[in-house]
Amino acid sequence: MLIFSFLATIKSEGIEKNDSSREVVNEYFNSINKKDISKINQIITDQDETNLLSSKLNYIDKITLKSLERETNNSLLKSYTKYSKKSIDNIRIYKVKYKIDYTTPKNINNTYESWIYLCRDNHSSKWLIDVFDM
Repeated sequence: MLIFSFLATIKSEGIEKNDSSREVVNEYFNSINKKDISKINQIITDQDETNLLSSKLNYIDKITLKSLERETNNSLLKSYTKYSKKSIDNIRIYKVKYKIDYTTPKNINNTYESWIYLCRDNHSSKWLIDVFDM
């Protein structure tokens, strides 16, 4: 029962099956809920971000992915290629909507929207989260 309710929590409408970049985003949110820093380290490009995220995890009771929409705007993708030095085929940008329930009463439980950027070295390599400002 617990497994089913957790899976229902992170499921979003419109998620295509067999899209490994989407799976990485779901895995990231899942790992935040589990507070699994070692797993998070495996799916992000910048290991220094883990220290920042680790301090935030103390204040997060639960994070729920509400929606996950792939960005297809070529100008946004092209601008990111300049930063990342990756080809457009090796970049995914998603607009995510998520809700955070905080552990302390001072913080307001809220829903946020943000961009999450994923990249890979080539078609046979794993997708990694490059930028996500939570």
